[in-house]
Amino acid sequence: MNADTFKDHVAKYEKHSDHLETLEWKKPGSSIYAIWYVRQYGTLMVFGDCYEAIYQWYPDMSFRSMADTNLDYFVSKCKASPHGRKPEIWDSAAAHTCLKEYFGQTSGGMDEDDLAMLKKQEEEFEDLSGWRYLDNEFEWNHWVYDNASDVFGSDWYEDTSLARPGMILDPCIRLHHVGLKAAFEQLESNKPV
Repeated sequence: MNADTFKDHVAKYEKHSDHLETLEWKKPGSSIYAIWYVRQYGTLMVFGDCYEAIYQWYPDMSFRSMADTNLDYFVSKCKASPHGRKPEIWDSAAAHTCLKEYFGQTSGGMDEDDLAMLKKQEEEFEDLSGWRYLDNEFEWNHWVYDNASDVFGSDWYEDTSLARPGMILDPCIRLHHVGLKAAFEQLESNKPV
């Protein structure tokens, strides 16, 4: 999903005070991918068809400043989402891909001892049925707690992709950011805010 998701949207912005702004971002007559943004002081509340979330900045930031942030910084400000305090969701396909890549890493100057250790890790992982636990974040966390240090040694906590291999950014969080940027681009092409 990208800015094209919002190609027919129209931004309606209202500044109520220096510390309170609202922005409606939707296609007229439709609520598909409609987003409403409310900023009060450093808190951005987002709701609508792209789910709800709350983002927090200190000190106070305007919508314009929030829209100017990069995605990583925007995501770091997420304090509440449909998944609790985290902006990520578990994706079992991503988890399987991550572990396959880990076990498949045979380049990068690995010597025979490193390759033998990697092969041993993969065999232990399979013996402990690690693959089946990748389908669910809760089950993976339990598997990691019980087995990760035995299978991966110190790699599992030094390499966060092993500890959380299936975590991907929730698409709704990305839409909140892309939508805010697109709305302000539209507003600024019409008149300064």
